[in-house]
Amino acid sequence: NPLTCTAVGKVLLAHGPAALLEAELCNPPHARTEYSITDREALLAELEAVRRDGVAFDRQEHERGVVCIAAPVYGPQDRVLAAVGLSAPAPRVDATSCGRLTTGVRAAADRLSRECLALAVER
Repeated sequence: NPLTCTAVGKVLLAHGPAALLEAELCNPPHARTEYSITDREALLAELEAVRRDGVAFDRQEHERGVVCIAAPVYGPQDRVLAAVGLSAPAPRVDATSCGRLTTGVRAAADRLSRECLALAVER
């Protein structure tokens, strides 16, 4: 799946090495649905929002009728090791439930980040 169309992919692009982003941007961003971000500047702005807000959204960009929320999982030196995401049918996610789900995804990512750091300390 194109990283530019998924919430998990956006987290990895926003926090990954510059070479990953450049490789993805060598070609125009791929459109999976009519909601996909295909403009380079709009995508870069979206990735900046992911870095700023600590959460990424797939607003039916990968598959019509499905939304996703993802947050980064950090390891030592604040390096993003992974992302945790939650997908749901778009009709079930309104503004209220989106807020609650976003809070839950962030909490899960924070918990995993703490576990990753604890494992690194044990080594």
